Amino acid sequence: PAVLHSYQLCDSHLVVIDNSSLMKVKDSHIGHSGKYGAIKQMSNFSRWDELQEAMSFNCKLASKCWVPTKYWFLNEPTGLTAGHSKKFSLCWGSPKDVPGEMNHIKHMMKSATLDQCRCELTSRISHISKIIEREASSLLARDKNITVIFYTQGLPTNGKGQTGTTVRQELRSEMWSLTKLPVNVIVRLCTDDEKVTSMFNDMDNTFDSFDVLDDYWGEAMEVYLHNPWLTYSKGLHRLREVGLAPDVLGDLDQRSLTLDEIHQLCIILFAGEGESVYLPLPPYQPTSTRHLGRSSWVESWIPFIVALEGLVEKEKLQWNPITKRMAPWIDLKKLQSSLKSQFEESSDRFEARLSFTRNNPRSGGPSGYGYKGRDPAGNKAGRSQPPISSIHDNKPQTDLGVNDLTLEEAIQRWSHRSPNFKRANSLQHLLVTVPRVFPPLNHNVEEHNYFSKWKTFDKEAFSDMGDDELKPLLYRATRKAKFFLHPDKLPKDLTENQTILFKTLWDVITQQESAIFG
Repeated sequence: PAVLHSYQLCDSHLVVIDNSSLMKVKDSHIGHSGKYGAIKQMSNFSRWDELQEAMSFNCKLASKCWVPTKYWFLNEPTGLTAGHSKKFSLCWGSPKDVPGEMNHIKHMMKSATLDQCRCELTSRISHISKIIEREASSLLARDKNITVIFYTQGLPTNGKGQTGTTVRQELRSEMWSLTKLPVNVIVRLCTDDEKVTSMFNDMDNTFDSFDVLDDYWGEAMEVYLHNPWLTYSKGLHRLREVGLAPDVLGDLDQRSLTLDEIHQLCIILFAGEGESVYLPLPPYQPTSTRHLGRSSWVESWIPFIVALEGLVEKEKLQWNPITKRMAPWIDLKKLQSSLKSQFEESSDRFEARLSFTRNNPRSGGPSGYGYKGRDPAGNKAGRSQPPISSIHDNKPQTDLGVNDLTLEEAIQRWSHRSPNFKRANSLQHLLVTVPRVFPPLNHNVEEHNYFSKWKTFDKEAFSDMGDDELKPLLYRATRKAKFFLHPDKLPKDLTENQTILFKTLWDVITQQESAIFG
């Protein structure tokens, strides 16, 4: 039903295909279906190969579900496709035309020469915006939107094939204008270029109705870092690629889902068309459950877990691209641990703010911090070191207890192990516990809205992992952390203590990163 709702909201698709010479670069991956549901990651393929795989599904879905779709090449076709229009369509006429339209699309994709260095994304976005502007009032009146999908390597150029700061700023400006229209924008990046990925992820963190997607395996790692209890199936990824995923799936790769959202997602996964499922929603807000005590609150959501277990057992196993084995949709053990950490972190933040208010009556109370039952980003953080790993093993840690410490001492307790805080903590422990040195838990540092933009990593993402699975996750998490902490990304109005904190976090994480990855 949720997918059907997304389908009904969509008026049509506009798809932009990057056929620049940069699509020849071989830094991409495609999937190969193996025995027993396995999906093997095949490397050393070109970006164009990856694009064609995603496009193939797009065309099949459009033809089977009747999604009127217009496709544009960025550059004029050459070679065997010379003379053909760079614009073609699917499902805009009669159903009897679809086989011919599909054959034409296959010919255009197979015969593309990729011999032009220009990637004028900005001008294409501007053109699309003008088209949609003319239809905006009609779309709004019918409560419809247009899904705009970009299959691209992402590095924009001007008409001369040149790139640079100005070109990237113009792209951002045009993309921002596009998102203000009745649209749903999907950027399907076909590249491993970290600078390009960072540029688009920055837009993803800022723009509404905008989603940036990696390939299946890259996106699965992003999801796993924040929601490791979920098996991210190829089907969920394909739904996101074509803009038919329910809203709750949009943030899977950005942050830990709240309990309400987890409940909503489970209803979507396990309720068939016209069916309902019994899945009681337990209390969540720490302000309404603090009187229960933490152990009592954990007991309060046992009915939810028991009911969910029954639903999960009825479903077929799915391929988990992180663990590389078949697995249930929901790992109940990891989910319970994640929920417990989420509640504890929210309670800690509430209590820290309450304590600060008592000692500083003129601060305005918890509401002065914008408190709404959980931290502004809806995030959580574990209070303990992840289970033992072969990479810089750590024993379980105790509460950092930063409130009665100086800033230097608080950072030392975060970066080094108890009891004497001389031996460095593991990289995974550092990444998971970063929020423990943010305000309000750390009273040495003033509040700033930028802290709420940190995307907390779930400690369960690094548990029960061998080196082969752990290292890619650590690398990906470190990249995300350093993107947040990079001096060029930090606000210009930071206080002295905030500046010291961010710089020290950067230095400590970078040092541990070098120890593992060189």
